[in-house]
Amino acid sequence: MKNNFTRRIICLLLVITMLFSFASCGINIGDLINNNPSVGDVDKVSTTLVNRALAYLKSNYVDKLTDEQMIEAAIAGANQILQQYDKYGKVLTPEQTYELFNPSTTVTSGDIFGFGYVQIQYLGLYVSTIIIDSPAYNQGLLSEDIIVDIKYAPITAFGRAEPITYIGEDNQEHILSAKGTPVLTISKVLSKITTRTLRFTVLRGGTDEMCYEDGKKLEIDIARGTIYNDNLTQDNQMYFVEYYGGSSNGNLIANVSSKTIKLRSLKELDETNIGYIRINQFGSVTYQDGKTTSTSVEVKKALDILKTAGKTKIIIDLKDNPGGDVSQVQAVAGFFIKDDLATTQNLLVTTLKDRNNKSMPYSVTSSYSNYFSKDGLNIVVLTNANSASASELLTGALIDYNTAVQVGDTTYGKGIAQTYLQFTDLPKDIEVDGKVVKSYYGIYYTVAYYYSPKGINIHGVGYTPNAGNIIDGYDQQILRAISLLTAK
Repeated sequence: MKNNFTRRIICLLLVITMLFSFASCGINIGDLINNNPSVGDVDKVSTTLVNRALAYLKSNYVDKLTDEQMIEAAIAGANQILQQYDKYGKVLTPEQTYELFNPSTTVTSGDIFGFGYVQIQYLGLYVSTIIIDSPAYNQGLLSEDIIVDIKYAPITAFGRAEPITYIGEDNQEHILSAKGTPVLTISKVLSKITTRTLRFTVLRGGTDEMCYEDGKKLEIDIARGTIYNDNLTQDNQMYFVEYYGGSSNGNLIANVSSKTIKLRSLKELDETNIGYIRINQFGSVTYQDGKTTSTSVEVKKALDILKTAGKTKIIIDLKDNPGGDVSQVQAVAGFFIKDDLATTQNLLVTTLKDRNNKSMPYSVTSSYSNYFSKDGLNIVVLTNANSASASELLTGALIDYNTAVQVGDTTYGKGIAQTYLQFTDLPKDIEVDGKVVKSYYGIYYTVAYYYSPKGINIHGVGYTPNAGNIIDGYDQQILRAISLLTAK
């Protein structure tokens, strides 16, 4: 009954949208309501229509409707309309708003499964980062997957998946839940599982307004495995960045495993002056021990290590990088862009423009000369169809300043920015980790376009390499990058 009611409200709101469309053709929808507001008074018309429709249904519908049902229907209908115009936009429940403003982020360390995640209340674990060549990557887990259940995988072909149990702070036994168990507890429990394969139930490709339940459901079995080399200390391990600089005096200059080196054909870089840096995502994170790190901090650390190893040219790998924080792109770009004609080294990275053409520039002081020579091609950037958003901002800056050549495939094509807003006049008490906190309904919406330093917006288009540089597979991409970087 609840779902039928929701669909009816959606249909009602779609009718309202159609009426607004008719108004542009000369039909005065103000005549539909008693006080006959003018067609131009859109706010009054829309508010009156929705309020009257919902109030009438609550008073007269054959089934009694709760306040919660009314609100859920309103959110579903608003999302149905909103996403006709803004596919990234959505109306937020108080639980979703709280999570966005107070994210519960944890990091699975590199020697466990190979993915990072954020827990979203009542939904599950949102996979934010996948380390290429990790057990998670090799078994097909993807960024943006939603993990809704975690169990022990069957031991035999005819067995069943078993719940994972743990002893809580109350000294009672509990069943691990991707949706209900506190995120730090999930991390601790997973870190102690060393011998059993886990079965992750995943929703993929669903939509926010349907809580991703319209996505494809998959079961993915992942066993714990080593990602980083055993001889590396924690100081050598990074969350956002992987690097490779070959061997020096018998020591491997890398924070990737021998398996990764083989899969990406990185040994082709040995005996060259070319280093390799992969950026998984642009952001910052706090580990459980309180230490923090960020993409820009790790990129600088990798560049310093590779410089000491004699690497004067770099391959930047942005394949499968979904984007992230624009301020981190801004900082990272400073290492890789230069402008010989500029009167200042404070260089434009990207510009944000809103509906009123108001601009917000993002600039950075170039430190290119600290790592690269002034002349010649020193950087190749690798991309694919999953290089999106913030990673495209970096790609655009590299191309516009002519400091890199793109190799691989066309990027995703997301050149817009979203923002969040809390409706502070619509509060609700919600439960978080056993405590009652105040949160609000809200909205997530597209607010502006991003433009490259030369004023180019690639939304829906992406960046495409030159014909000779459209290449699949790490083996051929690495060889092409070497060819470009060593050409006279």
